[in-house]
Amino acid sequence: MSKNLFLSPILAPVYEDIAFEFRDVTAGTAQTYILDMSASFPYTIVSVTLVVDTGTLTGVAIKIVSTAVTNMDSITITNSITTTSSTGAKAVALTNAVSLVTSTGYSGAPTLLRGKLKIVRT
Repeated sequence: MSKNLFLSPILAPVYEDIAFEFRDVTAGTAQTYILDMSASFPYTIVSVTLVVDTGTLTGVAIKIVSTAVTNMDSITITNSITTTSSTGAKAVALTNAVSLVTSTGYSGAPTLLRGKLKIVRT
């Protein structure tokens, strides 16, 4: 007697990017940039990749609503592309907002901030 078995394939996570570029950075001024104003689906923030045109921004945070993602609460951004992985508090629920918040810390004269969030749907 034989049985038909259906084995479901194990799927690797599918990563997506939320890319952004802000051309109005004012060094020395704390600014908030909205990356996702209302999540259309739940997801997890895996990492963020950031770069500025010149100089350095310090104390940059990625926040879900008003809570900083763990390990993304005080990022230093230079003119070399840098990736920072999240380690906690990284789940985005349906309709949550996600933002990038700069601080007053800087050197040089950065005016452009470019990056992407790497996410995976949950």
